Amino acid sequence: MAHRQLERARRAGFTLMEMMVVVVIVIVVLAIVFPALQGARNAARKAGTQALLADLGKASSQFQLDHRRNPGYFAIAEMASDENMTAARGFTEMENIVIDLAGGITQSPVALGNGIPSDTSAQGPRIVEVGPTAANTVRIQLDKIGAPTDGGVQRSYWTPEAKLLQRQTRTQQKVTMNIGHRSLPDVVDPMGNPLLAWNEDTGAVNLNFGGTSYKPTSPQTRARFYWAPNSSLLSATQLGRRGASQAAPSSPADWPSVPHSVIGKGHENLCADAAAYPGSLSGLLGNPAFPNTTVDPPRPAASRGEVIFHSAGVDGIFLSSAEAGGKAAAAAAGPIPAWVLKYAPPANSLNGFDDVLGGGN
Repeated sequence: MAHRQLERARRAGFTLMEMMVVVVIVIVVLAIVFPALQGARNAARKAGTQALLADLGKASSQFQLDHRRNPGYFAIAEMASDENMTAARGFTEMENIVIDLAGGITQSPVALGNGIPSDTSAQGPRIVEVGPTAANTVRIQLDKIGAPTDGGVQRSYWTPEAKLLQRQTRTQQKVTMNIGHRSLPDVVDPMGNPLLAWNEDTGAVNLNFGGTSYKPTSPQTRARFYWAPNSSLLSATQLGRRGASQAAPSSPADWPSVPHSVIGKGHENLCADAAAYPGSLSGLLGNPAFPNTTVDPPRPAASRGEVIFHSAGVDGIFLSSAEAGGKAAAAAAGPIPAWVLKYAPPANSLNGFDDVLGGGN
């Protein structure tokens, strides 16, 4: 009887081979399900990003109707100054626009409040002084940003959820040593990545389409869009939730193998005529439906919008060199130097990138 009970016990268990088959089946199922779940999650985040950009676009359009100008407390010519490209400033166009759309301006004196932010602390002063140059600043009360009425002082055109405003307190996240600018929260998308904002200099219609910065003493540097107002984020080496590097490696030989932004810091010395940023801004912000074909290569005759909000997408890198679009830019030849995002209508220059654009006006 003991022998029969032992035989039944053996038949009731799993053999090693059966266990291995079960494990293999589980692994295969997980390999199928996980990418599908991740894809669904990314699709939901992208939809949330598109909705966020649409809300910002509506708020910008309403502000323009009320004030007869695009949102942005400081003029784009001030934001595009050489001084704002330095680590001493690094005030972003998105921050400049939020001041107008979400409020926070105060006449109260600057107070350090909770202390000076550091690389290990998200705490910052309650009232800060911000601006593109040392001579052009405004005081912001941080807890008033996004308040529906701002105490009746300033109308709020956009009231963001708290999770959409996050400080980038470390210099690896936002290249600025300015205490106020590191304390000022940046708008992030549902993927946890700060947004860029491109604000058109509408007085430069017949001049350059893209430029690096604007020098008042050099009128030929005036352009519709400038790289400078976004320099502190495009110079970051650990931006957003994914900690993605926007800056190009120091050696161009490493550019093909190390993912980075095609419009990131490091591309400014790409070619002798300094066409890297201006050329890529034409490809990014130029409307492919309205080319100027009287010049070769074609240049945009119109922009995608006067105010354009820009999400890096799932990978967290603005116009990533590792995406199909980035690889195509790297391989470009002819009148467009390699690593410059080509404006080539009727094709959309953003094909091959997961970046998301939206805006108003």
